[in-house]
Amino acid sequence: LKILHAEQEDMSSQGPEYGARIIEYLSSLHQALLVTELEDFELDKTSEYSMDTVIGARNQHAAVLLLKLYEVMIEYSVMPSSPTYNEVSTLYAHYLRLKEEIKTSLKPISKMNAKGKSNEPQLGSSANPAPGRRSLKLLPGLHSPPQLSQSAILKLLSVISPGDDQADIKSQELSLRNNPSFSGWVLQATLFSISEIAKRHPSNFPASARTDPPPA
Repeated sequence: LKILHAEQEDMSSQGPEYGARIIEYLSSLHQALLVTELEDFELDKTSEYSMDTVIGARNQHAAVLLLKLYEVMIEYSVMPSSPTYNEVSTLYAHYLRLKEEIKTSLKPISKMNAKGKSNEPQLGSSANPAPGRRSLKLLPGLHSPPQLSQSAILKLLSVISPGDDQADIKSQELSLRNNPSFSGWVLQATLFSISEIAKRHPSNFPASARTDPPPA
């Protein structure tokens, strides 16, 4: 998206309609994701997500794709000069709901051993499940940190920053600022971006900055 917006005015070699057509496609996808519920994608709390089954594996791959699309469309919402934060809120709600429903679907019924510890593998574990038990293994894309451009991160950090007078910001921005889950998500994206920059320029950063942030 960053490249698209930066080069939007320099697409003459591809024809005058080229850039406008891409923007039109993005806008259509953006509007579709805003109004489409998870049930329409057949990805909700009734869906199977266990990697033990063909359907579950397929649904995990579809969920990864949809989560990344939500990330891209959240960035698309904040890229214009007048960001639409109500759309950011709607897209993030869809994003969060999908993650929560995957976790709920794979959450095991806790079975405690004699020492009071659960015998079930942790969510995201690659441990082999016992016969008849659902696999809790997740594809990396389902617990990787969000990946946003530096421009989008700066705009979102300005929204969640407590420095501004709350009376001067719009209600849609205030609702995002007061959402601890969203603030944590933006900070995860920030840490991931810093770690990627540190890996490309290791001499400018301490070793601790080059460590990947914890999974989302």
